[in-house]
Order: sequence, then structure tokens, then C-alpha cells
Amino acid sequence: MAVPGDPHAPWGFGTLWELSLKGHYLQQLHVMTHHFEAIAANEGQFPDDASKIAQGSIIIDAWEAACLSQFRSMKNVSFVLTDATCQVLQVRGFSDHRLVGVQKNYNLGGTAPVGAAGQPGTLAGIIRWTTNIAGRSHRGRSYVGGMPAEWTVNGGLDTNGQTALNNYANAMVGTFKPPGPNSASAFFTIYSRPYKYSAWTFWADGTLNVHEAGPYDGNSTGVLNHQIDTVARVQRRRELGVGV
Repeated sequence: MAVPGDPHAPWGFGTLWELSLKGHYLQQLHVMTHHFEAIAANEGQFPDDASKIAQGSIIIDAWEAACLSQFRSMKNVSFVLTDATCQVLQVRGFSDHRLVGVQKNYNLGGTAPVGAAGQPGTLAGIIRWTTNIAGRSHRGRSYVGGMPAEWTVNGGLDTNGQTALNNYANAMVGTFKPPGPNSASAFFTIYSRPYKYSAWTFWADGTLNVHEAGPYDGNSTGVLNHQIDTVARVQRRRELGVGV
């Protein structure tokens, strides 16, 4: 089937980086991702690809200084953080201008102050990231796996678990809340990926209909606040490794 419409427009926001925090738990890969957009006043500090790539290391260091301790406190001792990678995904005026990432290696376990017992790898707490704009493309969530077993009671996340997740979320929003400034020269954002075409089918009055949409130019919306779910969630297999 032919793809209708022209490709999406060039990226209309600031340089955008993806921070990937990778570790392992119960022989499963765990990855939590966050996105950062360049603070407008600081965009001139990285005028070329090389400086944009190098800025990834500064973002990792800023996250480490402000959030690493709280990140580890959400995890039981069986979880190991292995590395952080930061990569440019978008550059203003270009379409999908993805650059090579920078990586910093760790070998750090969880520090949650409870027993060594851990939850099954599919069980997670959820941090919901919110902006000042309604709509699916302006909100996000992080799955937090590898939590101590003591934190879940009858399917709920107890006060200790909620507090640990809340401390991490406060560190993220408190440090990287837009418009800045901060040592990373970038703010925490919800990234809605551009696409050139999408389609889905639905039945109406006995007729199969095809709805086509696109192109979509993508979006970036600064994170202003968060909420912690009081119910622990069981992730479907396809969600494992997406953000835990």
C-alpha cells in the first residue's frame, strides 16, 4: 500500500537526548529511559554534532549527581545497574538526526533498606510524569521493577515503596524541571516520536474501515510534576525492558 502524505516536517524543538539506564535483575535486562531537551538559552553551547554528543556525558553526570542515590534506593540488592547511555535523537531543523551515544559503566546494586527478597521480574511500581498539557503525547510513565518483596501487600505498593519512588521522582523533577537552568543545560521532557504514516482498522455497521493518519511531526513537553501509583502492576511480556 502506498504511503500517503509527505514525510513529517523537520524537528521543531531543541536538541533532544535519550538517557538509558540499564541493569539486570533475575536474569532479565531492565532499562529505564528518560528524555531531555536542550534549554533554549543554552542551545548555542553545542553548535555541532561533536559537541551535542559530548553533552550526553554531562547529562549522565548531572543525573548521577542528583538522582543515582534515589534510583538505587528503589531497588533491592539483587538488582545491578550496569551502565548509562545518552544519545541524541533529534536536532532542530532536521528529521531524525540520530547521533552515536556516550556510555558510562557502573556496577552498582540496589540499596533499598529491607530484606534481600525481590519481586518477580514482571512486577513494577509506576511513576507517572505529568506536564501542563492534556493528551497522551504530553504525559509519560516509568516502570520501576526490582523492588523489595516487602513493599507490596495485596497487590498494593506500601508506604515505603511509594516513598522511595516519590524520592526519585522528586529528584528528577526538582533537578531538571523546565525551563532550567541546571548543570545538564537540558530539561526533563516527554518525547513523542515523529512518524510518517500510521493506519488502523475498525468495524462500523458491518463494514471494515481503514483509518490513515500522518505524517506526525512529534512533540516535546517539559515535565512539571509526577504521581505515584498506589497499585503495583504486572507488566506484559512486551513491556519488559521498556522502562523498569
